[in-house]
Amino acid sequence: MRRSVLNIRKQSLLRRSCWACKATFNCTNATTGISGDYIPVFSSPVRYTMNAMTSTATFFQVGDLITVQMTIFCLTTPNGAGVNSINWARIMAQSVYYFYAAIALGAPHREVAFSVPTGNFGDIFAGYVARRMGLPITRLIIATNVNDILVRTLKTSRYEITPVAPTSSPAMDIQVSSNFERLLFDVYERDASSLCALMDNLSQSGCFQVSENALGQIQREFSTCRVDEDLTRGTIKAVYKKSGRLVDPHTAVGIAAAEQERTAGHIPLVTLATAHPAKFPDAVVDATGIQPSPPARLADLLQREERYDVLPGDLDIVKAYILQRSQVAN
Repeated sequence: MRRSVLNIRKQSLLRRSCWACKATFNCTNATTGISGDYIPVFSSPVRYTMNAMTSTATFFQVGDLITVQMTIFCLTTPNGAGVNSINWARIMAQSVYYFYAAIALGAPHREVAFSVPTGNFGDIFAGYVARRMGLPITRLIIATNVNDILVRTLKTSRYEITPVAPTSSPAMDIQVSSNFERLLFDVYERDASSLCALMDNLSQSGCFQVSENALGQIQREFSTCRVDEDLTRGTIKAVYKKSGRLVDPHTAVGIAAAEQERTAGHIPLVTLATAHPAKFPDAVVDATGIQPSPPARLADLLQREERYDVLPGDLDIVKAYILQRSQVAN
């Protein structure tokens, strides 16, 4: 039996409701260093009000702000929460993809492998969680674009920040993978002091060394694959030619990694799709010559009025902005 590559489009409520909003989290101007990251502020689980803000800080500075402000916001506002991969609830929700796909392919009586487009390490960490819960996952492939800090770390044991190269898969243009810290916590036997020492080194010198024992554990759980822009473009084109389906560049990275890491045997290899192709029309058109159409309900999205506030990269200002616009349900 030929080993299959199954492309599953993830249809969680979060991803469906944030089809357009998700793209704004990943738009960084590499030339100016100005980030186009919008942080949606939700009021309560009963009445929803969205306020969008953009920051003059860089993508990574915004990421740090989100990490800190989410903690403060949750402590000070009963209904506060951050809906991104830093939130453990999102990791739990993403683990469902793995169970759904594996069961569809015969689990728990049949093993399965996954190739996951990876930037912030959240989606693939959910696969690690699913595996820890007992799902028979034989391999988790970390699929990255040329911003390959995770590939380099697993090969050399050195986690080192380097300049980010802009690509057609901007959600993966990351050098500090927030959720990798969660994995390190696990492989360092949940020793908070060891993890803090690593994070301090990262803050001070832009790098740290993973211990031999911890690296061995990670390498037993994960394999890696780096996909460059030419291969990404070629994969979008090849998938369309073979199946008639358009895929976005992030998904193409996952598919390309799956094809490269394919081995003999009868274990199905699943790659997780990450976005609608219409979120990245330029990359799709460049590869196929075809303009992808957005979902009908969002057909006029780019013609709608865009409303947002511009704030500096200052935690106190961000916190005040959120708290002033938050409404706690009566």
